[in-house]
Amino acid sequence: KDGVYGEEQRETVSVFPFQDGSDTMVCFQFEEDKIIVQLPTGKPFSFPVRFPIG
Repeated sequence: KDGVYGEEQRETVSVFPFQDGSDTMVCFQFEEDKIIVQLPTGKPFSFPVRFPIG
């Protein structure tokens, strides 16, 4: 916002969700105030929208 990055957000996972040489599906759901990310590990996490989408 205003040319300044927001605070970094990190999610901790117990198992790395990607395997070398294999396909991986990552789903993004865009909502008005957040982006929800779904990885193969099953637990979704979200990030706040910090710029206009559309």
